[in-house]
Amino acid sequence: MRSSRHALPTLLLALPLLAIACPSSDDDDGGASGTTDADTTSTPTNDGTAPDTGESADSGTSGGSDSTATVDDTGASSGDSSGGSGEESGTTGPIVCGPPVELGVFTPTDGDARGFAVVGDTVFVAVRSGGIEAVDISDPATPTSLGVLDFGPGELSTTIAVAGEHAYVGLRGSGWKIVDISDPTAMLEVASEDTNDAEDVAVVGDTFFVVNSNGIRTYDVTDPTMPTELAPTLILPGASNALVVVGDTAYVAASGGGLISVDVSDPASPTELAVFATSANAINLAADGTTVFVAHADGVNILDMTDPAMPVELGLYERDRAYAVAVDGATLFVLGDDTASTQVPLLAVVDVSDPGTPTELDISLDDFEEPYAIVFDGGRLLFTVEDDDSLHLVDPCPL
Repeated sequence: MRSSRHALPTLLLALPLLAIACPSSDDDDGGASGTTDADTTSTPTNDGTAPDTGESADSGTSGGSDSTATVDDTGASSGDSSGGSGEESGTTGPIVCGPPVELGVFTPTDGDARGFAVVGDTVFVAVRSGGIEAVDISDPATPTSLGVLDFGPGELSTTIAVAGEHAYVGLRGSGWKIVDISDPTAMLEVASEDTNDAEDVAVVGDTFFVVNSNGIRTYDVTDPTMPTELAPTLILPGASNALVVVGDTAYVAASGGGLISVDVSDPASPTELAVFATSANAINLAADGTTVFVAHADGVNILDMTDPAMPVELGLYERDRAYAVAVDGATLFVLGDDTASTQVPLLAVVDVSDPGTPTELDISLDDFEEPYAIVFDGGRLLFTVEDDDSLHLVDPCPL
């Protein structure tokens, strides 16, 4: 059942104040969806990458199965709607802030919002059945469309990554497209391939990564108008759903597989390193340095990937049907629902400073259905949900 999106702020404001390790207000990238430059948050960057050090550098969650923002995961962002200071409980204590508050909502001109990438105050949204749309979020209360590029009938945009002046868009069942976004008001398609599906996409340097239902493919995009295939599909266990690239390692969430690590130090010869089997189909993932968070129907596994060939489980956040995740340092954001209740936990805020004992700090209830992608960027939390086909902008730590 669909519900009014306006129910969320009222419900959230009714909840008590919480002592939360407030998310960083530094610039960072978006994942579900794709990134362009190095930044300072903890999920995948807007080119689908995540930092390969212990320092925070954010993304989106990654994308895939219409449930990520790619990382596609993965444009450093400078907007900050949460602030970086406030009343503290002691000199080193956590900042006291209230539960997340919705700031604004954007409904695409045509079609429904799926994965997205954040570049400063502009969000590039993959719009299922509508191509891509550029959105100005400088005033989060009134996000405004800057331009639309319609790919035409039958083209189902689901994931997106941004690198430099180009967006890399994954299409469900029909390949991918590369778009010149140097002018968001007049975007232009410059390359495409329609021979394979694209469950998620990421861009690192001059390499374009695509995961399809079978595995991972790589392309040289030194010239984005003339992409060149570097390696055919590396077949991976299960059906690939989401992708994050950290340094020389690609992480893939797969139904029937779990978390799969792949050595991409030589993009022309990717090599499978290890598989961590999750208790349910792996749907989405996010990374913070060498820590990887994998979402599935039983919650979120927290893994130490210091050695990508030897995954070590650190902890498990138990939650029915975790669809998408974003992370900022010690704070994990989880979009999911609760099959044991008529209410749906739209957003869970979890303290993962001790990965072995993740602690739920807040859970905000509404009856939105099936979230797709979530990105923490520049103090703002953004996500898309099927319930109203829209992009939501949230202050995750109101003071």
